[in-house]
Amino acid sequence: MVSAIGGVGQALSAGGTSVARIGASGDLTEAEQAQVQKLKKIDAQVRAHERAHQTAGGPLTGAATLQTVRGPDGKLYAVGGEVSIDVSPEGDPRSTIRKMEIVIRAALAPSNPSGQDRAVAAQAKRILIEAQQQLNAERAQEAQGGAEDEANANSLANRLQPGDARQQSAAQAYSQADNLINTVNAAQRPLFALSI
Repeated sequence: MVSAIGGVGQALSAGGTSVARIGASGDLTEAEQAQVQKLKKIDAQVRAHERAHQTAGGPLTGAATLQTVRGPDGKLYAVGGEVSIDVSPEGDPRSTIRKMEIVIRAALAPSNPSGQDRAVAAQAKRILIEAQQQLNAERAQEAQGGAEDEANANSLANRLQPGDARQQSAAQAYSQADNLINTVNAAQRPLFALSI
């Protein structure tokens, strides 16, 4: 799924049309020179806004699409734009969480995120929450499976004959090793804090 972030746009008051007078800047009236200065400022803001999305989103983003108008000096100026970004979930929850964190940062990267930017960030946050819930469910299943393994080892130790010390010692070693593996696995799991 691809969404567009950006949407920075500025309305120009030139009677609904842009005057395309081509010539040296000295040929422009004061009003036209003021309009060119305004267009240059808007162009710089739009390009910086879209560049912020691309920088934060990296390979998840596409090229910027700019809406332009021709100024009184005959040059094209960006007055709006957007950047596409991939918001599709990945194949596993951890990868989806990492990806959606990048999408959220990219959507909110500009100093003045647009309404569309905020909508994309909200969409990514919903996907991230779903992935977090899925990951928590998987962890709960793993923890339950570890408890069952320990119970099986203890059951094996209880069923052995009292005189069979080697087998009891092996069962206890298995149980301790299983506990150690579960502890190591739990320590290696990344923890994600999510504030809404």
